[in-house]
Amino acid sequence: MNQHFSMLIVSYFLLAFSIVFDVVFEDVVPFGTYIEDGLKFMGIAFWSAYFFKTVLLELNGSIKEE
Repeated sequence: MNQHFSMLIVSYFLLAFSIVFDVVFEDVVPFGTYIEDGLKFMGIAFWSAYFFKTVLLELNGSIKEE
């Protein structure tokens, strides 16, 4: 585990809330589709940022070892 595990948890929370919003609130809230898609996009962005940061740290560590 690295120190950026919180980014992964935030991404899972946003993706899960996107599903909950889609099931419960989308028909009630105006522009619900935009909110649901925005939550999904932010979840994907945090997920990608976590993996990008993890890869950078691993590559940086392997370069320093050589």
